[in-house]
Amino acid sequence: MTGRALLNLRAAGYLAKLLGLLGSDHDGEIVAAGRKAHQFIRCLGLTWADVIFCPPESWWDMATDCTRQAQRLNDRERDFIRNIARLRRPPSDRQLAWLQSIPRAPP
Repeated sequence: MTGRALLNLRAAGYLAKLLGLLGSDHDGEIVAAGRKAHQFIRCLGLTWADVIFCPPESWWDMATDCTRQAQRLNDRERDFIRNIARLRRPPSDRQLAWLQSIPRAPP
């Protein structure tokens, strides 16, 4: 596996849509969907193992975990986490990438 990688909600939705086409009655559609899904995860720098075996962790769980470990964060990271925790919508791709980059202590 390439490490802890998460799909953002838009990417996960797109991949789910592609994989849903694997149930088609048309062989050509199944092959095209499988190839497109494989190309998509490769484009994201992921492997199938990353997608399948990485336990899903929501952005909310990550932010909550960071809040619990606020003493380990610098001022900028603490402000960011405070703002993320107030969101009423999923974070942007850029915000999610920053959230994922904040080191957290193992459970």
